[in-house]
Amino acid sequence: MTRFKNPSNGYVHEVNSISVFLGCLLLGSLFFLLVGEFAHSLISAILAILTFGLSWLIYPFFAPGIIRRKWLRKGFIELDEYGSRKA
Repeated sequence: MTRFKNPSNGYVHEVNSISVFLGCLLLGSLFFLLVGEFAHSLISAILAILTFGLSWLIYPFFAPGIIRRKWLRKGFIELDEYGSRKA
């Protein structure tokens, strides 16, 4: 479980890496569309067509990192398990 904190209002968003992995594995490019990563949705759909679906088994391993970078790009701060800023 990874937690991200919005520095402006203190909102904490929790991301479960296993849920992200399974969501991407089961839903493929639709998962990225649902979480708002439109570029990765398009890329994963194109790769799925070009590789006859094989990329659907590989892309989920990269999905937690993609979602982590999404929250960091939005300005959220990654927290450790104690709630302090991750170094």
